[in-house]
Amino acid sequence: MTPQELVANVIAQKPAAIAKAISLIERGEHTAERSDTYDALFNLLFEAPFCSQVIGITGPPGAGKSTLVDRIIEHARADNKKVAVLAVDPSSPLTGGSILGDRVRMQRHALDSGVFIRSLANRGHLGGLSETTYQCIRVLEAAQFDFILVESIGIGQNEIEITHMVDTTVLVTIPGMGDYVQAMKAGVMEFGDILVINKCDLPGVGQVEKLLNEIAHDRAGPDDWLPPVVKITANNGEGIEGLMKNIHAHTRFAPEHQTRRSYERHLLDAMLQRAILKRFYQPLVATNAYQQLAAAIVERKRPLQDLWSLLLQ
Repeated sequence: MTPQELVANVIAQKPAAIAKAISLIERGEHTAERSDTYDALFNLLFEAPFCSQVIGITGPPGAGKSTLVDRIIEHARADNKKVAVLAVDPSSPLTGGSILGDRVRMQRHALDSGVFIRSLANRGHLGGLSETTYQCIRVLEAAQFDFILVESIGIGQNEIEITHMVDTTVLVTIPGMGDYVQAMKAGVMEFGDILVINKCDLPGVGQVEKLLNEIAHDRAGPDDWLPPVVKITANNGEGIEGLMKNIHAHTRFAPEHQTRRSYERHLLDAMLQRAILKRFYQPLVATNAYQQLAAAIVERKRPLQDLWSLLLQ
C-alpha cells in the first residue's frame, strides 16, 4: 500500500489504516534511517487541514485523568461526536517497556465505531508526551475526528509540552494537593486553560479551589482568558457538563488553532535541523580527517580551534 493509499484510507476513517499510520509514525521516528514511506506519509498528513478540537488532559498520577477522559468520551458520543484518544504512558528506564494501562479504564468504548483509542509509550522522552505525539494527532485529525483527547503523563512542573500541541489544556488536580499546587505554580499551573478539581466528594476541596483561583487571577490580564476552576467527580459524572461548556467557551475565545500552528513552526525547525545533521554532520564525522583531528584534540596535540577549519573546508 502506497502512502497515498494509506492516507486515503485514514481519511475514510478505516480503523486499521489509522492504526497502521500511527504505527509507521512511531517506528519511523525511532529508526536510524527513516523510510521514504514514513517521510511521504508525514508530508501528506502535515498538509491535512485543521478540523478537530484537540484537548489535552494533564495532571499528577492519581488525579483521575483516565476516568475523566472516559466521561468526556461518553458526553461527546451522546452528542454523536466522534472521539479519538491518545493516552501516553511512561516507559521503564530499564527495559523501555510500558504498562499502557489507560485503555483498560476505557474498555466500555472499545466496540464503539465512533471511538478510537491508542496508547503511546513515551520512550523516555521528556515533557510528558512521546516524541511522536503531534504526528499521531495529525493522523487522527486527517481521519476527521470531532474531538482528539491527549492524556499526558503529567508528573512534574516541567511536563508542559502538551500545552503546545493542543487547542485547550485541562489541568486536573484533586483535594488534598495544596502543597503540589504551590510547587507547580512556576510550571504547568501557568499553562492550564481550564483548572479542574476532581474527586470533589473528598475533603479539602475548598483549599485547592482557593489556590487555583488565586493562580488563575494572577495569570490573567484584562483581555486574557481567565482559566475557570471547575469542580467535578468523574467517577459518577458530576460536573462533566459544566466542564464541556468551559472547553467550548475556550475554543470560541482562543484564536483558531494558534497554539498548534506555533508548534508546527517549531516542528519544521526541528525537521530542518535533522536534515542538516543528516546532510552535513553525519558524513563529516565518518571521515578519517575528522576522526584523526578529534583524537588529536582529545589528546591535547591539536587546539580546539582547528575543528572550525575542518568545518569550513
